[in-house]
Parts: sequence; structure tokens; C-alpha cells
Amino acid sequence: MTVPFDYYSTGFNPIDFRVASPDNPGATNLLVVLSEGAESNRARLTQLFGAELAETLLGHIQDGQISTTYKRFEIMPGPLGSTWKWLLFLGIGDIAKIRRPYRVHDRIRSLAAVAARHFRAKNLLEFACSDFSEFGVAPQVAAELVAEGVHLGLYRFERYKTEGQRRFDEPRQLRAITLLSSKEPKHFEPGFAAGAISGRTVTLARNLVNTPGMDLTPETFAQVAIQIGVEHPALEVEVLDEAQMAAENLRMHLAVGRASEHRSRLVVIRYKPLGDEKGYGVGLVGKGVTFDTGGLNLKPDAHMTRMYGDMAGAASVLGAMAAVAQIGLQINVVAVIPLAENAIAGNAYRPSDILVSRKGLTVEVMNTDAEGRLLLADALTYACDHYKPKHLLDIATLTGSARGALGNFVSAFFVHSDAPELEELLVSRITMAGRDTGEWCWQLPVDNDYKAQLTSDVADLESCETDPGAGAGAITAAVFLREFVDFEVVESWAHFDIAATALMERGLMYAKSPYQPREGATGIGVRLLKEVIEGLVRSRGSI
Repeated sequence: MTVPFDYYSTGFNPIDFRVASPDNPGATNLLVVLSEGAESNRARLTQLFGAELAETLLGHIQDGQISTTYKRFEIMPGPLGSTWKWLLFLGIGDIAKIRRPYRVHDRIRSLAAVAARHFRAKNLLEFACSDFSEFGVAPQVAAELVAEGVHLGLYRFERYKTEGQRRFDEPRQLRAITLLSSKEPKHFEPGFAAGAISGRTVTLARNLVNTPGMDLTPETFAQVAIQIGVEHPALEVEVLDEAQMAAENLRMHLAVGRASEHRSRLVVIRYKPLGDEKGYGVGLVGKGVTFDTGGLNLKPDAHMTRMYGDMAGAASVLGAMAAVAQIGLQINVVAVIPLAENAIAGNAYRPSDILVSRKGLTVEVMNTDAEGRLLLADALTYACDHYKPKHLLDIATLTGSARGALGNFVSAFFVHSDAPELEELLVSRITMAGRDTGEWCWQLPVDNDYKAQLTSDVADLESCETDPGAGAGAITAAVFLREFVDFEVVESWAHFDIAATALMERGLMYAKSPYQPREGATGIGVRLLKEVIEGLVRSRGSI
């Protein structure tokens, strides 16, 4: 089977990131970042333009003709006699009022995205900017933030637009960005490389999520995973077909997908730089429902249109594995990606069916639109049985309840370990990773008390809570999943619910973080999972 679309590269354009002295920039367009506070701007503007022009510009700022407000901009031709053809003034706001460094970092990432789009819109395909040292940012960090912001901010999904309708074709792509610094390039180059890896792997996830179910089926996704393995030989990719899945007793997974003409698949990706004898430090599981009608509990029209994005968890896991392989992290990681389409036919699984999970627990189906947890449950057990990872992380567009609790800006996460210190470690790593990547997370409880809402009279568990007055839908989903994690072999487990953050229909997240799209896939999870794994590697005692 061939895949006619390059999910990994389309929408990602290589950019030459450079470092140059402010006295010899080698660029003709300039981004000038302005903060609230005249003195900090005076020093910056004087260095760039000299004292006389700096005072003129400060007067324009004082008069409100040039804004220092976050994301507000002015673009104008460079002054006569200057080496700069165009100047983009972009506000970062009042740095003194931003209490956390990670929020400053996210603003820098955002401003890089905004600047790249403004310059591209004017067909200005290169620009320079400061190294952000004036804001206390280290060179490698600044380089990564700029590279990430530019690549993420320039992404457009135009697969289905005809040639004359595409906004930005190949000749209209940015080619070079220069950071102006007195420091040597070697201090910036690792950050540029890391930012480019993030950009490309998030592009992979966004392309997958944005592709409608007519083209992205379970079989297609599996083929894309195989191609990623070809590009990165450190990744071993295995695809189980339905006969092999049946032999592995993945009965709940197969039940979800059996009404579709597109056959279900299970993708397993192994990354073993430390060899088999070391075992797996981390396991990843990502929900991959390539289209979700809701099954016999059919979704209403308004809720079904975007359900091609119900495989965002699977996309983020695939992107994270590609990132881990490129970085060369020294930890064994395994990914298990269950893929199915939840369709309608005479053989569809039904509400009230009793399914037997791979673990052996029986589950009473309360609603066929709560299908994702059935895939995840079998996949979690499969990962535990075959690979015994020390830390097991699953990610899914699972519940509308997560949106109700946290809105569109923050993903919910849940953590459990039988060892309180390991639970605290994983919570800390996830929280820090969310802040560092701008993919913010908030912990919700996964207490045993909520299991009472999944009590069945006829099976071991109900698949979901059906009383709308009981609430806690995201929590009970996590409680359900925890039942399928073997804590005899897994030291800590986390579940991410990205139902509210994976796919935008309004510009809410764009308003906060403009490296995210106004509409469509965000790629949330790729950088987050990669950063969590990197954090665990740094905590060597936990691996």
C-alpha cells in the first residue's frame, strides 16, 4: 500500500537559522521586540539605529504610534541610509509583570511565529532579530524558542486546495532567520536543531489530524508509521492485523472497529538504544479512532463533523517517537497505537453488550460513543504484558468533560503510582514539561471513590457513567483506564485527555499562543510527551 501524501514533510519548510554580529547582520529585514519601559527600549534601539533615530522612535512609542503591547505591531520601510529595508516593531508587553520565566519563553515563541507570518505576507523571506539575551534568555533556549515558533507558526494545511488557491506556495516561504548576538554560533546551534525537530514532528501530527477519514484510515495510518520507521531506522515498527489482534485477545478494540469497512490495526513502535536487556523505561499509548460516528449512539450533526480528529492521541505518539529517535535519547521507549473506525452497520457493537477485555475483566457497554477507552484499555494491557515499561503514558481525545473543566487552553492529566514519591515525580515532570512547551496541563484526581460511578450489575465494570447529573466524566474515564494498567510491572502511569486542545474550531488558543492555528490540528502532545521523556531521562534514578 502506498501513501500518496507526504505527512512528514508537507507543510514543513527547512529554514536556515544563523547567528551574526549586530555590526554585520547579513540580513535586510529586522524584527524589533519592544517591551513596556522606555529605558530598556532606549538601549536596544540605540544599539540598532544610533542615538538620534532611537530618540525619534522612542517619541513614536511615547505618542502611541508604535505599540509595546503584547503582539501589537507596526511594519514600515527602513530609514534612509540604513542597511534595513523593512522594520517590524512587535510588542512583548511588560516583562516585569510576567512572574514566571516559562511565560516569557512562550511569548518569545509566539512573537517568532507572528513575525514570520508578517514577513512572509509581505514576501520578505528573511529577517534578523535580537538573541533575546536582554530578557534573560540563554542562547540555546532562545534559538529553540525562535525555531519552534517560526516552524509552528508558518504551518498551513492546504492539501485539498488546488494550485491557484494555495496562499503560500514554495516561492513564498521564509528561507533564513538570523539571531544578532556577540556570542559564538555554537551556543545557539543545538537549540536551532531541537526547534526544527519539534517543528517537523508537530507538522507530522497536524497533517495526520487534519486529514479527513476518507483518506486517513487505520490502514493508512499504519502505513505512515512504517514510513516513519524507514526514515528513522532506530524505530522498529510492527503492525498487527485483525487476525493477529484476535490472537492477542484485543476483543474490545476489535468490537469498536468491526462495523467499518476499514480494518482495525495495532501499531507497535520500539526504540531501543540501550538494547533489550535494559527493558523499557517509558511506554506510550495513543488513541487512534480515525473517524468516530459515535456508533449506534450516533453523534448529533454538530458534534460529528470534526471527528476525523479523534486520532490526535495516536498522531502525537507517532510524532513523539520520531522526535525521540532524532534526538537520540538514551532510554528505551515503546509505543502502542490502537487504530479503528467507529462506524455503523448491522454488525456494530451495541449498548448493553458485555465485552471481555484482554485483561479478562468484563465491561458493560453503556454508550458506543465512549469507544476510545475500550481501545486504550486493551492497548494498555498489551503494553504491560509484552513490554513492562516503568512509566506508562497514554494520551487521547477522550471526553467533552475535560473541556467543561478546563476549557480550550489546558489539557487534563491524571497520575497514579503505588509509590507516592514516584507519583509526585511524574506529576512534577508533566507540569514542568507543559510549562516549558507551552502545552499547559492541569492535574485532576483519579481517586478510587469515583469507581462507584462505574459499578455494573452484570459485568465487572461499566464502560462509562451514564447519569448526566453525576458529572466527573473525564475523571471516571481515567479511573476506568487505570483498571487496565498492571502496577506489578508499571511504576507510574499518566493519562492525558486532550479532547479540548487537540483540534481548534475557534481562535481561542491562537489568541494565547499564536504559534497554534486559528482552526485545525494543534499537534498538542508531541512536544509535551518528548519533554516528559527527556525530564525522566534527566531523573536517572527513575528510569
